[in-house]
Amino acid sequence: MKNSKHVTAHHEDLSKHARALVTATQHIAEDKVADARAKLSEIIDGAKERWEYVEGKAVDTAKQADQFVREKPYHALAVGVGLGALIGFFFAKRK
Repeated sequence: MKNSKHVTAHHEDLSKHARALVTATQHIAEDKVADARAKLSEIIDGAKERWEYVEGKAVDTAKQADQFVREKPYHALAVGVGLGALIGFFFAKRK
């Protein structure tokens, strides 16, 4: 959860700096700068929407996993042991 907060803070910081760049160049009326400013604004808005979607999906998936482990702890344990054995088998084969 700590890492998620760090990534969210980094995303917000990046978004704030990009918005500041858009604001700082408002007085420049050249077509290329205006087009770049509009494109950057679109990218920022799109990235924010995608980030919120991904963050929501990650939280939902974590809640579902937690619910599964609480409802079926032995199944979860068996899946964990099975995956661990499978991964160990593949890494042992590499050497």
